[in-house]
Amino acid sequence: MVFLRRRRKRKQIEFQPGQTQTEENVLYIDEFDDDLMVKEAVKPGVKLDSINFRSQLPFLKSIFMVDPDNPGRILFQLMEGRRIITPGWIGVILSGRNVGDSNTLSHMDSAGISLDSKITAVMEDGRLYFKSFRNASRIFNLSGYLEDASIDGTIEFLKSSSLCMEETPEKMADLFTKSQMRKVPKIQAYGYLKKYTPAELQRRAALVKPKISLEVKDNKLVVPIDKDARVALLDFLSNTILSSHLDDGTDYKSESHYPIKKNIKSKAPC
Repeated sequence: MVFLRRRRKRKQIEFQPGQTQTEENVLYIDEFDDDLMVKEAVKPGVKLDSINFRSQLPFLKSIFMVDPDNPGRILFQLMEGRRIITPGWIGVILSGRNVGDSNTLSHMDSAGISLDSKITAVMEDGRLYFKSFRNASRIFNLSGYLEDASIDGTIEFLKSSSLCMEETPEKMADLFTKSQMRKVPKIQAYGYLKKYTPAELQRRAALVKPKISLEVKDNKLVVPIDKDARVALLDFLSNTILSSHLDDGTDYKSESHYPIKKNIKSKAPC
């Protein structure tokens, strides 16, 4: 069964916490751990138990198949509720050579699924490709690549030897909103707290337009009680504040970005 349409080849970008969604490109995770053992399931001769469509279909998370044009490529499509056809479903049935030859409402006594030409993820040569981290994570366990916001993770982050605060890490974590907690995995993934000293981070923050004033005490960055100051610190450490090459007076905040590879040559003007 082939439900894919050939499309132009898109640029492939290695996934990082700052880039969880892309429209024009494709993200990938290298050396992806196939804990679902999908590669084993698609091997010739392997037999799997069939599902009970009437009772188990509503719990179906996704379907997968081998690309008929490339046996080493496995295609995945997320099974959302709108794709599940359960007994008793009423819909429009189109048949005939021309769309519109028959468009009457029909009562379905059997179960089924609806497929389209869009795929959610592709697994090939040890890599997992996708455009939406959120959709891919609904099929695979990607928590190890971008942990969700949690109070425990925030507390552990606040216990870093590079940070200090007036309150205990436990009490300080209670002040964090969910959006602030989501910065923590990004900060840990980028590792700038380990790469730079608190004094160097303070110096670099002062170059932001407008300036971000970080407080350093006993050679540690102070996590502020003040909400606005704390947000500024988290934005800076999670590398979401970017300079513009066109606006010299202001820097900008971007929740989704990825590094530009070196030695990229500009194309000739049209």
